[in-house]
Amino acid sequence: MRCDATDINEAALVSGKQNAQANGVDIKFIKSNLFENVPPRKYDLIAFNAPVGNGRGMAWFEYVKSFIRNSPILYKVFQKFSHFLFRR
Repeated sequence: MRCDATDINEAALVSGKQNAQANGVDIKFIKSNLFENVPPRKYDLIAFNAPVGNGRGMAWFEYVKSFIRNSPILYKVFQKFSHFLFRR
């Protein structure tokens, strides 16, 4: 099995590499903003770890909506998320 991981944050990449090494997992880490630096290839699975904030106090859900606003399909999916989450 082949696994690639991307992040734009260098600290996240360093942490990921350390975790992969500590757990004996072979992962190729790529510094990239989403797919910008990912070589063209097909994947069986793509998992997305949504950002948890942008450091400006914006609520998580509003940040994610602003991040994907230009993708009608993802925007529609994220709009529906609020109907399935508990309010706190």
